[in-house]
Amino acid sequence: MHKSILRWAGGKHWLTKHISDYLPHHFNNYHEPFVGGASVFLYINKLCHINKQIFLNDSNIELINAYQIL
Repeated sequence: MHKSILRWAGGKHWLTKHISDYLPHHFNNYHEPFVGGASVFLYINKLCHINKQIFLNDSNIELINAYQIL
């Protein structure tokens, strides 16, 4: 999956057009405390290599449940 399945209020999809020059090619661990629509994570996961673990979180329990089901 390379594109978010959700449109999220306050989404950061617009940011993906501007951050590629600032990203490393490799990450050890990736932490995203407010995943929302996951646009930034999906972009980084496509562009960079994450070596170890990925930690995605959000305070919206229904959202996290939906991602776990998917």
